[in-house]
Amino acid sequence: MKQGEIDVDTINYEQFVAVDMRVGKIVKVEYNEKAKKPAYKLWVDFGGEIGVKQSSAQVTELYSPQALQGKLVVAVVNFPPKIVAGFKSEILVLGVPNDEGKVLLLSVDDNPPLGSRVF
Repeated sequence: MKQGEIDVDTINYEQFVAVDMRVGKIVKVEYNEKAKKPAYKLWVDFGGEIGVKQSSAQVTELYSPQALQGKLVVAVVNFPPKIVAGFKSEILVLGVPNDEGKVLLLSVDDNPPLGSRVF
């Protein structure tokens, strides 16, 4: 089965739960001057158990730093950290492309507790 250009295989439930997706709140945003493509440095608070984690995100086309501040997002929190344009990225904030291919961040309604797991 194909979805866009990516091969998509069927997974089982154990594989799904191995991807730890949580709700967090963006608490700090800075422009990453070292990035080849425009990107922000994000600090996302997942509450007590996980705390604040960092991520690099190429979402400058649709979001200003002010619009991101306080935004609830969904992120994968169990990737190994890597350095992206000189910045330690510890999580993957999830998004989807709009009709123009620009990234829309996945968010949630209301106010779930920070660190709530996606299931």
